[in-house]
Amino acid sequence: ANPNLSLSDVQIEVDATKLLTAEQEKTLGKAIATGNTACAGLLDTMRTILSEQDTPQVREFLAQARTLMPRNFVERIEEHSVDLALSEGSKHPETSDQSLLCFLADVAKKKIDLEAQFMTRNMERSDLLSALVTLATMTENRGIELAMEAAPPAQRDVLETRQTVVQRGNEACDHLWKANLRLVVSIAKHYRFFGLPFEECIAVGNLGLKRAAQKFDYSMGWKFS
Repeated sequence: ANPNLSLSDVQIEVDATKLLTAEQEKTLGKAIATGNTACAGLLDTMRTILSEQDTPQVREFLAQARTLMPRNFVERIEEHSVDLALSEGSKHPETSDQSLLCFLADVAKKKIDLEAQFMTRNMERSDLLSALVTLATMTENRGIELAMEAAPPAQRDVLETRQTVVQRGNEACDHLWKANLRLVVSIAKHYRFFGLPFEECIAVGNLGLKRAAQKFDYSMGWKFS
């Protein structure tokens, strides 16, 4: 679901969605955590499969990724303190296809965090964050599609199972997020007195809430709301 809902859409969701009990939140939290784990596994498997491929389609995918990465891309990420924890194998994506695939997998794992940082509209790094979000989306879509096509039948079954688990986790995250939209509206009302556009506060709050829902740790024993 798109967190960039208009004010009227938010009000519709608030009116249509009931508050969740602690047990319901725990159930959703379990599905979200399982989905996050499956997503990481899916991206790591994609990286492994594509690193063994040398087809025109994979070469085109990697070439497209490189066009979105200007010189000194990783250095700029570090210089502007972008919240993107890169693994050791992805710190030099310009050196090899394998390093680039590792970098793309790491970026896709942090997509929701990158979107949240982009919404802060820091002009010094907006182009950098926009490129990272585009790379994450491209990896989630085309990268995994190519891995599915290249995987042997048994491995394809594993990928499809993980995709199903990821989808269930996404649906649980959307449910938890929408059930708490009234919290965004309540907090956004306070910021109207600081001269901030109300709909802009709603948009930023929605993305922050979506990020919090994806990271909800039910095992801590706290209610999300």
